[in-house]
Amino acid sequence: MFQTIKEGVGTATWVQTRHAPAAGVASFVYIVPDHHTAMVDVRVTPDSDNRSRASVKYRMTSLSSDADDFVRAFGEAFEDFMAQWAQAIQRHIVEGAALTRE
Repeated sequence: MFQTIKEGVGTATWVQTRHAPAAGVASFVYIVPDHHTAMVDVRVTPDSDNRSRASVKYRMTSLSSDADDFVRAFGEAFEDFMAQWAQAIQRHIVEGAALTRE
């Protein structure tokens, strides 16, 4: 279990619900009390020599009417969010750049 801060939203408490390294999968559930909750599934598969591809699936639900717009906006911006996340992870792994909060 770990926590992250979602600026302007609150503190998310994450729980890992699946960890199967040999299968390349991990799943998490997180909740921001009185705001929203999400299930996150990550699958990593070989892409080529020395490369992998990650697939990330979110299922998010608002827990209050205040969170409806947040959840809708997250869905609309998901592709951009994942592209930024992929770039940050790539820079971290290849260049050793620190992961930062944005």
